[in-house]
Amino acid sequence: FSAAFSFQISNPGPLHTYNDGDGFGADGMVFIVTQTPNAVGQVGVGIGYRNIPNSIGIEFDSWKNNLSVGDRDGNHVAVDLNGDMSLNGQIGYSYVNVNTEGRLNDGQLWYAWIDYEGTSKTLEVRLSLTPQRPENARISVVRDLAQALGESVYIGFSAGTGGAWGEHDIVG
Repeated sequence: FSAAFSFQISNPGPLHTYNDGDGFGADGMVFIVTQTPNAVGQVGVGIGYRNIPNSIGIEFDSWKNNLSVGDRDGNHVAVDLNGDMSLNGQIGYSYVNVNTEGRLNDGQLWYAWIDYEGTSKTLEVRLSLTPQRPENARISVVRDLAQALGESVYIGFSAGTGGAWGEHDIVG
């Protein structure tokens, strides 16, 4: 399968109370492939994905959750298995450089491509600030999704916030 979409995370806040060390706002959004229809994960740190079994999620995370999941930073993309957003559940990770790309939740329009090639069992994630698909994947992992999830799956998005927030929009 291939999916392409654009998204925007804007209006981070509150601007005087919560700051994870690299900016305000929280928590992010997740592209989910799962066996479970209408699955709902934990809010806040869980970004609406945490604890969804039989799933793979591509998280666009805008808050550093040190204690509960061990995030390395508050501005990254990761591939997680079975609703486990901890370092143990991540099979792919990429830091989004604040200095050269900006924060995921600074209101910029982001473009994402998620491709899974069944023969090689390769899942690739691309991210860009332009609508031109990058040649090289930001994250590339090998995983047999048919074996892990079965032949029939549901695909969707989740987002979540806690004490800090942001508006999460799928734009196209």
